[in-house]
Amino acid sequence: MPQEEFSSIPEQIHAEAVRQSQQQLERARRVAERHVAAARAKVEDMEQELQQELGLLLKHEVDRALARAEMEARNRKLSFRESIYQEAANDAIARLASLPRDEAYAATITRLVLEGVRELGISQVRLHLNPRDASLFGEPDRTAKLAEFLTRGLDKKVSVEVSPEAIECAGGVVVRSLDGRLSYYNTFEEILSRRKDEVRIEVERKVFEEEDG
Repeated sequence: MPQEEFSSIPEQIHAEAVRQSQQQLERARRVAERHVAAARAKVEDMEQELQQELGLLLKHEVDRALARAEMEARNRKLSFRESIYQEAANDAIARLASLPRDEAYAATITRLVLEGVRELGISQVRLHLNPRDASLFGEPDRTAKLAEFLTRGLDKKVSVEVSPEAIECAGGVVVRSLDGRLSYYNTFEEILSRRKDEVRIEVERKVFEEEDG
């Protein structure tokens, strides 16, 4: 081998090593770029998913807040309507309690007693009244007239007695059998309770019509 060729071998080896190193570096660079691109795409996907999750979470929280607000508004409205009814009911009971115990009032109680006796379907009853009404119907003549009225109205003999035990109510009557097993409540409070829905609708109609007007 000529001296010149022999002396050029290290240079060739060096050049080949450099070339291979450059190829390896280039391959490594391309691999690294692919990894970086893949990592960047993954990060972008994660960011997009996070944004979607945050958007859904935000929507969920907004929906929950709106639902709570609607519920609170509905509860306030119901509470307001109930307070209107309760105020009207309390006022009505107070007015009924203060009615004069005159003949017109006695006629009202008589009709309430008739209804109670008819509902119970019995002929011997004991009346439970508040103190004012008990004193009104406790008179023998009044009790006798009431029994006569019931007998005519029901077309059968009816006997009536007034219990010495007064009850607490604004007015009206509780009609009971003598053994206490059957009762019909016709006090003003009970009548109002039975007609609660009807009265509430009427009160609301009048109140809100006045507000709208």
